[in-house]
Amino acid sequence: ADISGSAQDCYNNLLASSMVLHDYVFEITDLENTVRRELGDGFNTTLHVFLSISDGEHEAKVVCGSGATLQEAWSAAEQAAGELVRDELLPTVYLKADIVNRIERVASSQLGARIAADAGIYGEFFRKGISFDAAFSASLLEAEINANELIDYDVSKDLIMEKINLYLAQKDAPTVQSLPESVYLFTCRGYVKDVDGCYTLGEQPDTDYGRRTVQVVDRDYVSQMMTATASRMFEQMSANGQFANGYYPISGLPIEQYDLAGQAAALSSLSRYAEAFDSAGLYREDLQKAASALSSRIVSRDENTAFALNEETGEITAGACIQSVLAFLDYDEAEDDANSAETAKKLGNGLLTMIDPSTGKLNHVLNADYSVKTAQTDRTFDSAAVYALSRLYGETEDERYLNAAKTMTNALIRENYTQYGDCWISVAMEELTKYDKSTEYFNFALRNFNDNADALESRVISMPQYTILLVSTYRIYTQMQAENITTDLFSSFDYNRLVTLTVSRAEDLLNGVAYPEVAMYFHNPADTIGLFY
Repeated sequence: ADISGSAQDCYNNLLASSMVLHDYVFEITDLENTVRRELGDGFNTTLHVFLSISDGEHEAKVVCGSGATLQEAWSAAEQAAGELVRDELLPTVYLKADIVNRIERVASSQLGARIAADAGIYGEFFRKGISFDAAFSASLLEAEINANELIDYDVSKDLIMEKINLYLAQKDAPTVQSLPESVYLFTCRGYVKDVDGCYTLGEQPDTDYGRRTVQVVDRDYVSQMMTATASRMFEQMSANGQFANGYYPISGLPIEQYDLAGQAAALSSLSRYAEAFDSAGLYREDLQKAASALSSRIVSRDENTAFALNEETGEITAGACIQSVLAFLDYDEAEDDANSAETAKKLGNGLLTMIDPSTGKLNHVLNADYSVKTAQTDRTFDSAAVYALSRLYGETEDERYLNAAKTMTNALIRENYTQYGDCWISVAMEELTKYDKSTEYFNFALRNFNDNADALESRVISMPQYTILLVSTYRIYTQMQAENITTDLFSSFDYNRLVTLTVSRAEDLLNGVAYPEVAMYFHNPADTIGLFY
C-alpha cells in the first residue's frame, strides 16, 4: 500500500500499527509476570522492549524502550519510534516487537568462546542479542547481528567491533570504543504485525527463534506458500524469461553469475506448481517465456542429440543437462507442449553419450565441442541422471533410457552411494521402481534412509533435499505395502521414525522462509520477502 507522506502521516501510521500489535501482545494472559519470572532476580526490575519498523523496501530501523512495567517500556519504545519515523519520513509496513525475557551477564573475555559454543554445528547460529551496558542503551537484537554480519563466524568467532560501531552510529546509539568488562546476552519474546495480521514468534534460542509460529503445515498452508513464492519468482523474472539467480541478503546485491542448471530447475518447479495449482493459467505466458529462454541454451550435436550449453563458461555440464530434461518434461506435462517433450528426448540422448561404459557413470563436464573435460565433479549428478532417464522411459518407453538408468543404479549400489545422504537416490528409485521391481532397487532406497536417519534428525539447518529424501522414501515404502513387495530391509524398516522425521524436516523448511519478521533486517527486504534464503 502507498502510505508515504508527511511526517505526521508517518507518525499516525506507526501509532495505528503499534496499537494493533500492542493489543495483540497485551491480550496474552499474565505476559508481564511470565517475562519477569523468565528474567529472574537481578534482571526483572526494569523491562526492555524493542520495536523494529520497516517500510518493506529498506532495512528495518530498531529502537529500544525501558520501563518499570511492560506498558512503560512499550510506551518508551513507541515514543522513540515515533520520533524516528517523523525524522526519516518512514512509513510502517511491518512492525515487530521484541520483549527481553532472558538476560545473562558474560565476561567479554569469554564471549568468543561462548559464541563458538552456542553457534551450532554449522557455525552461524548464535541466536542471542547483545547489550554492551545494563541499561540497553547500546544493544543489538539477534536479527540485527546476523543480518548485518556483525560476528566473525569464519575465524575468531568474535564480534567485529568496527562494523558494530558503524551500525550503532547509524541508529544513533552510543558506540563502544572498547569492550566493557562484561556484556549482556539476551533473548526475547517476539511478535510481528504484517499486512495480513499479527503473529507470535518462536522464543527459544533455536533455529526457529524469531520466526512466526505455524501451528499446522498442511496442504492449504503449503499451497499458499507455493503460490506466494511462485508469484515472487515470476515478478523477478526478466523480460527475456530469465529468472533472478538470487540476492545476497546482507548487501542486497544480486547474484550475477548465470546458473543454467538453476534456471532449468526453476522452470521445472514452477511448471509443477502450475500443473497442480494454476488451473486458471495465470502464469502460462511467463512459463512460455522461461521455456523459450531455456530452449535458447540448448545446442544440437545432430538431429537426435542435444545438450545444455553454458555459453558463459563454454561448458556442457551433466547437472544442466539433467535439469533441462526434467524442466522440459515438467513443462510438457503442465502445458501439453510436444516440442518440449521432443527436446527432452534429445537431451536424454545427449545424457546417454555422457555415460562412461567402463564405469556406468557420467562424464560430468564436456567442452563445447563435446569432448570430455572433467569426468567427475558432483556425485549427485549420477543419481539425478537415473531419475531423468527413468522419467524419459516413462514418457517414451524407449528401452535405452531404462537400461541406462539400471546400469547407472547398479554402479551406485556397488559404490555404496547411500553414504552421501543424496536425496536424488530416493527420488530416482521412486521413479525406477515403477518400471523395474528388482529387490535391490527397493532396498537401495530404504537403505538410503537407514544410513542417513541420524544425520537427518540431528542437523539443524533447513535443507529441502532432506525433505525430498524423506517424502520419496515414504512413497516407496507405501508402494511396497500396496504391491505386497517384501524385502529384508522392508521387514525391519522403522516406519514410525520415517513419518516423524518427515514431519519435523518439513516444519524445519519454514526456517528458510524469508518471512517479513526475518527479511525486514536484510538490506533490501522487498527482494527477499516470501522467498527462501
